[in-house]
Amino acid sequence: IAAIVGAISIAALASSNNCLVLLAKTSSTVIHISSVMDFLIRVFNSSLLAYVMAEVAELSRAVASYLKPEDVAQIEAAFQLAKAAHEGQFRKSGEPYITHPVAVARILADMHLDPQALMAALLHDTVEDTGTTQREITRAFGKPVSDLVDGVSKLTKIEFESQQHAQAENFRKMLLAMARDVRVILIKLADRLHNMRTLDAVDREQ
Repeated sequence: IAAIVGAISIAALASSNNCLVLLAKTSSTVIHISSVMDFLIRVFNSSLLAYVMAEVAELSRAVASYLKPEDVAQIEAAFQLAKAAHEGQFRKSGEPYITHPVAVARILADMHLDPQALMAALLHDTVEDTGTTQREITRAFGKPVSDLVDGVSKLTKIEFESQQHAQAENFRKMLLAMARDVRVILIKLADRLHNMRTLDAVDREQ
């Protein structure tokens, strides 16, 4: 994809009747840039879909190794909701945003956490970053999962008045005081862990 985009970027572009065209000297043919871009978008989307599905397949294998089929089905339903909610959102790396909650859920699956925690991991950014509501999550997956998502959202909003307040012991006490369920903390730590693993896509200043 990078090679194709690079080749196009060095080609001469001209405007004709308000339509960008790519001037191809071979065969004196004028190829509409829209057609080329449509092709590239299809290839790019196919590649992204293949990448996402590979990540999901890894998660599915992990959860199927220790959970019941009905639990796996619920986790897959949570993935579908999260995927639809995050549609069109991308990380700074250019990856579809859904790859992040899938990675968070995978970290927790490697720890053999329960189905509710894995569903909450997949949904943990939906209320904050999409139009999904707590009520919708409760209706689809039950109050325990909704409470976990809500707990993670509240932890995200923690702010410190000074560097001293962010010391490890104070942070631990604050997390434990706010979280009624230790799984909230585990989901948040998995969230931070994956963010740290992908820091190469973040500006150095950040």
